[in-house]
Amino acid sequence: MSDLQCAATLLLVPDGQVEDFARSLAGARIGHVWTGTSDRATGSGELLATDLGVGVTARSELDDPQQIDLALGEIADEHRGETVVVVVPGGAVTEIVIDSDGWRRQAWGADQG
Repeated sequence: MSDLQCAATLLLVPDGQVEDFARSLAGARIGHVWTGTSDRATGSGELLATDLGVGVTARSELDDPQQIDLALGEIADEHRGETVVVVVPGGAVTEIVIDSDGWRRQAWGADQG
């Protein structure tokens, strides 16, 4: 991953929570949706992308726990200065901000009013 001067924000959402999550993003500026290649992940990603009016891309690395961090770094590098959604298998909704200072993870909404 190259040096990120502008932070990329990745919103990781479990594939079973996309409908509720889409409502929480009303009015947010989302640049793209990324998803794994399983039927559940791609279906969830396509539903979310349609609701948000953005494109969706599937990556097999997002299905593999051993490759997901590398994939997230590459996605962040591609979306400098943007917020994107990444549909992942299981877990909690998590916000990851990636910039030249490193990665910062927090629960979604942890710093919101």
